[in-house]
Amino acid sequence: MTTLDYIHSTEPMVGEGHATLPDTLNRALKTLLTLSGLDPDGDFPGFLHSFDWVRPQDYGAVGNGIADDTLAIQTAINTGRPVFFPAGTYCCVGLTQTTNSQKLYGIGRASLIKNGNGAILTSSGDDVQVFGLEFRGEAATPVFTGDNIVLNGQRPQLLHCGSVWAFGHAVRATGARVIIEGQSNIYQTADPTATGWDIYIGNPGTMTLEHRIVGIRTGQSTGGVKFVDCGSQVVADSVFGKLSILDSGATPPGGNGGSTTSCRILNDVIVGWANATFVGNLFGGAVDFEFLSGTTACSLGLTNVWGNGSTVTNSGNVGNHIARFFRDGTVSFVRYGDDVTYTDVRIDTYNDRFEVVGTVQGSAFRVAGTQVVGPQGAPVPNVSGGTTVDVEARATLNTLLARLRSHGLIGI
Repeated sequence: MTTLDYIHSTEPMVGEGHATLPDTLNRALKTLLTLSGLDPDGDFPGFLHSFDWVRPQDYGAVGNGIADDTLAIQTAINTGRPVFFPAGTYCCVGLTQTTNSQKLYGIGRASLIKNGNGAILTSSGDDVQVFGLEFRGEAATPVFTGDNIVLNGQRPQLLHCGSVWAFGHAVRATGARVIIEGQSNIYQTADPTATGWDIYIGNPGTMTLEHRIVGIRTGQSTGGVKFVDCGSQVVADSVFGKLSILDSGATPPGGNGGSTTSCRILNDVIVGWANATFVGNLFGGAVDFEFLSGTTACSLGLTNVWGNGSTVTNSGNVGNHIARFFRDGTVSFVRYGDDVTYTDVRIDTYNDRFEVVGTVQGSAFRVAGTQVVGPQGAPVPNVSGGTTVDVEARATLNTLLARLRSHGLIGI
């Protein structure tokens, strides 16, 4: 008898007390390892544990987009074991997850469709991982209220998921170290108003740190990403509408603006925390970017690209670095500062012309290595006195002195 024959004869796929397919596979694998002279529990405990999952179908789920699968899915989640969703459309609402470190997996296109008011899934366990699942409202203009996904635990992960047609938020998270990475679909609220957000992270009044959003799309300019009382978050390689990084007013310690890198941002940006950094982003369309009063040490550098009609407001803050590159015909220029207080440095590449509009600070100005303008000289009084007066010469000299003073080359 071969090993395979032995497994077939002793480990039938159904019956004999095996409640689920994973139990059967687990016992079959243990038999194979034992026949190979290995200790399955001592040599491969982690590998065997990976088969310790359940399916909603084990508890009566249909996954046909018609039947209400809420009870079956909830029963599977309540086992605390990893839950594997085969491809299908599961109608459900009000699912709750509380077990720390539990994993929910979707293989193929596994979609959870809302069929009532409230969140599709509310997770309060820590270190929970959701992989490859799509969460959907019942229609593009949904009637059933509530967010799609609510994450209240610490360090939750949404990996290669999606959440669309949400009446409220596609994702609402309140814990620390939230990770949303990759996508099987976009993240999208159906709320097109100024208060509509695809992803909302934060717990007003409580600081949460080190969130990470990478490689996602919201697919619309009216939604976007909102952080409240957060710090050290990273947003990278993503496409979304508006962006807000705000202080709730409680100003809990540890907050900062985090880093936004290599994103396409389609709508307005508001920054209300210090030390925010923006690098290599494309601001599409006419984006209004605002640093709220009280933000300092923020950086909005030359690597960002701006659409026509975009504006930047610094609200009188001191210590923010703002630099943007523009081109007007043959003239390229860099604007340092916002659109109220700024210095423009213009370079005409065709006419060998260099122009500064605004305030320039330095100790000397050199042309071909030779200093032509230095620090301001001491005051020089107007010509007066003497026994012989040349009125015209004296008037000319006094005019020259006045011009030197007006250009700041000598003191007054």
